[in-house]
Amino acid sequence: GQEGLSVIGAIVVFLLVASLNYFFVTRGNAIRGRVRSLPKRTQQGLRWFSWIIILLLLLIWPNVAGSYISDVTNSVGIFILMGLGLNIVVGYAGLLDLGYVAFFALGAYTMAMLTTTGGEITANFQWTFWQALPVAIFVAVLAGVVLGIPVLKIRGDYLAIITLGFGEIIRIMFLSDFLKPHLGGSFGIVSVAPPTFGSLRLNTPQTLYYVILAGCLLALFIAYRLRDSRMGRAWKAIRED
Repeated sequence: GQEGLSVIGAIVVFLLVASLNYFFVTRGNAIRGRVRSLPKRTQQGLRWFSWIIILLLLLIWPNVAGSYISDVTNSVGIFILMGLGLNIVVGYAGLLDLGYVAFFALGAYTMAMLTTTGGEITANFQWTFWQALPVAIFVAVLAGVVLGIPVLKIRGDYLAIITLGFGEIIRIMFLSDFLKPHLGGSFGIVSVAPPTFGSLRLNTPQTLYYVILAGCLLALFIAYRLRDSRMGRAWKAIRED
């Protein structure tokens, strides 16, 4: 079975995090001041060195964390992925979207319906992960367009109410007994095919971690590039108006 941290391990993690937090609170400003006083080339080198260290830690994390902590990390990574997308709508454009998770759910359910192998629902496509991925993305994008066009000129609290209502409609539909034969009801869709690379099946928390990590890095790169594009500057102008 999967096991979490022991009592001793939890205490060690708590003390380590608390010590690092105290150190950066008390010494963080002094360290940042010293870094800013360095030459530009040295600052850039330190920045690249820090990113390389972080990337290496992310790559070796599943081997260090084990199965249970990797599974928790995967859940965190999925929410990070959703947060990166929500940051574009709320953070860049300043639009209060309370139903963003509905698009996330539509993509997830599309993926599950196309790849399920357990016979739990009426759909029996049994596609691979990579075949279903572009279709799931297209469905989520299409839902955004269908909802977005009618509410283009709505702003403020009214936009928040409409998006909240859309999110509740999707949640109630997916959990309803009426659509249970097609969507799994409150049990959801369990037997979802894992991603594969050739003969390698990424069906463990440690291997699935890398798929989620790649998705988060890709979303982070796209958001970073969009932020400074013409469209990104337009979003920020909307936010500041």
